[in-house]
Amino acid sequence: MSDFIDSIKDAIQDAYLSPEQDKLVEENTDDEHNLFRMERSVIVNKSIAHIIYRFNPDKEILFPYLKPINPLRRVCDYIIFADDGKEKFVFLIEMKKGQGAPGEQAAISESFVNFILQRIDFKDGSSIASTISYRKIGVKDTSAPQRLQTGGYASLAYDQTGYVLLHKDFDVRLRLLMDMPLI
Repeated sequence: MSDFIDSIKDAIQDAYLSPEQDKLVEENTDDEHNLFRMERSVIVNKSIAHIIYRFNPDKEILFPYLKPINPLRRVCDYIIFADDGKEKFVFLIEMKKGQGAPGEQAAISESFVNFILQRIDFKDGSSIASTISYRKIGVKDTSAPQRLQTGGYASLAYDQTGYVLLHKDFDVRLRLLMDMPLI
């Protein structure tokens, strides 16, 4: 592991650890109340320490001090903390079926993670929160637009806010997501 990952594990309750550290699974209902399941593999090089958390406000009250108003109590489906020895990353991953836009939940989750990291900094006397690179990942079950299909992953890049959309058949490859440029 890394000191960064150890600090995260020491701070966040184990109940929020994703049961599987090598895949992301979303089981929910769509707008027509039909059950669906999305699954993506998380592919990690051995040189990258990581840990995956699943915060599900549909199953537990994450923010008991806030009224149940969107977007106040929203958080993305998965948060991956990763450290490659040179840089520390937080991947905010929102999985959406159909036409839903995953960007908002990923963006609002950045403040949630920053809150956690600032608490860790206070506890440890560190400055982790100011050294993190955030990446917001939308995962959709739809096919990639034609312009992305030509080069596959190589044609992907984050926008200026650090957001990228991964379409159907795109795994979550941490090394690639760490190395992809910001526009």
